[in-house]
Amino acid sequence: MRRLILVFLAMWGALLSGAPPSGATSTPPDPAIAQAIAHALRRHAPDASWAIAGIRQYGKWAIGFVARRDPGTGRLLPGEPEVALARYSAGGWDIALPDDPLYASWLEAAPEALLAPDVKAYLRPQRQAPANVVGYRLPWPNGQQGWAAQHTYPAVDLDVLGWPTLGTVRAAKSGQVVFRNDASTVACGYPPASGCPWQAANIIVIRSASNEYVWYMHLTPHSIPTWIQVGTWVERGTDIGVEGETGWATAPHIHFQVATNYSCCSCSNGACAPNWPTTTVAVDFDEYPWSQVNQRWLVSQNTPPVALDHWLFMPLLFR
Repeated sequence: MRRLILVFLAMWGALLSGAPPSGATSTPPDPAIAQAIAHALRRHAPDASWAIAGIRQYGKWAIGFVARRDPGTGRLLPGEPEVALARYSAGGWDIALPDDPLYASWLEAAPEALLAPDVKAYLRPQRQAPANVVGYRLPWPNGQQGWAAQHTYPAVDLDVLGWPTLGTVRAAKSGQVVFRNDASTVACGYPPASGCPWQAANIIVIRSASNEYVWYMHLTPHSIPTWIQVGTWVERGTDIGVEGETGWATAPHIHFQVATNYSCCSCSNGACAPNWPTTTVAVDFDEYPWSQVNQRWLVSQNTPPVALDHWLFMPLLFR
């Protein structure tokens, strides 16, 4: 009896203090979580407009999906939803956003009931290679414009021609295809539907140098030309697909990144994609240096390839 009374008093004290129980999923989650995330976002980017959704709580841990939106229309801007991490302490809910120094350690400590290992790998902050790469052009047809928004690591979301147009994607640099999938018709939405994997994105990865693997992500279903298969050599300027919103995406766009490593594959709920890279590198495009590829419209100079016997030059690329 004494033990039952002590347990009851401990639970009652936790309720009075506002502390969530450990090891239990809370439905609905504590309303204070959304308030704390909103406060953190205001400190992070006071002039931006944010959508907060999909908050889930497990004991003293919680996550919430955040995405930028147009302050005038309220429409979600093209990109991937980010995940804010929340942890309860005596003073209330503390928040870590992806560019927070605490984010990596909190991500590893968060319970798998909230974030599965493959999702943690996708969210894990990437290392940045020390030197920028060159020899790339913007990945859409010459003369057209696209909106660029960089991530907290060397990657950029590109909206070709602007919403609601679905723009053509062109190879930014010549190379050999190491992965291609455009069979997915799954758009996970915002917030991503429960159990909808990031691996549902249609992706093509092209090896453009010995340590340069170029990702083009979120392609529209069945938009990669059928002649382009794993092993195919693709010249810069070749049309390789159409931007879309498969997988984790807030609106149609292309997620572009150059990774220094590649391995295959990560699978979840029947969807497979290359393992998320650990290191990416900034790109100084022929048209603009990396420092200018953010929060602005860009004009491409990516012309169609000239017909050459590229097989003569292919061995030189990977020496």
